[in-house]
Amino acid sequence: MPYSKGFTVTPQAPTLMHVSDVMLWRDGGTITFVLSDGASAGNYRLQTPFAGEPRFLFRDEGQLPYGGAAEREVAIVSRAWLQANVTQHVEAALQQLDLLHEWRSLPGDLGAVVPLHRIRTVITCLEASTGAQPAPEADAADVQRNAYIHSTLTGHFKDGSCAS
Repeated sequence: MPYSKGFTVTPQAPTLMHVSDVMLWRDGGTITFVLSDGASAGNYRLQTPFAGEPRFLFRDEGQLPYGGAAEREVAIVSRAWLQANVTQHVEAALQQLDLLHEWRSLPGDLGAVVPLHRIRTVITCLEASTGAQPAPEADAADVQRNAYIHSTLTGHFKDGSCAS
């Protein structure tokens, strides 16, 4: 069973890709999400760290080659999407989540960014496996123009990082 019901970030400007239905499963860290409207569109699942390292990525339930071109592409487009959807306020909330040892009864502003934190975890894992480099960060004004977060999450969350 997932911890969350999903999350959507709606950009104010058109994008080539959309991320939705971000969930962390109670198996210790499997992250599922949907990429749509782009060449990498599909239903994705990053395997729990409790299944061992490396954490494999699955697209539409088919395992992608570890460190391969498909994983690299997902890392690149997901990083670009994340950068286009993170405002200064969201970045501050993500940093607060990073400092918490346990996520229980998060306030609305922190709960709302949990899915972005999950996607950031996926990106970090994929960049480590593929050697993909993070793209240069967008100008803060550009980020603020292109992002609007409209969903919130509640519940109990626990960090599922790449390192076990």
